[in-house]
Amino acid sequence: GALFFESSNKFSITSGEYSGFPTYLCYGWLPDQWRYSLRKAMQGPDIMKLGIDFNQFRHSQLRREFQKAGFRQIFDRVQMADESAVTTGFRRKAVRWSRKLPPVKALALTFCEATRFICLK
Repeated sequence: GALFFESSNKFSITSGEYSGFPTYLCYGWLPDQWRYSLRKAMQGPDIMKLGIDFNQFRHSQLRREFQKAGFRQIFDRVQMADESAVTTGFRRKAVRWSRKLPPVKALALTFCEATRFICLK
């Protein structure tokens, strides 16, 4: 089997999860209860029934879970990136360095805007 997974990234600097909150304030970094309280205060208590970002993921956490689920090949966004299609010079260099140096890859995955994987059984 194959799985394509994409979700928000807990530690992204900018957050697409909730546009009513200034993205530079690291919304995803807030503890769950703070995020829930903020959303209820700004959108009313029904937001908890209608849908909120209940799950906040990190790359390392997801990779472990995919391995536990029996996926044998797990490709993250750095491994999937087409360097020639990356539009900015900074991002192109980030992909190149992330592939060469594991600590740079870990940092890039920690702060990128989304978690994205392709997993194969």
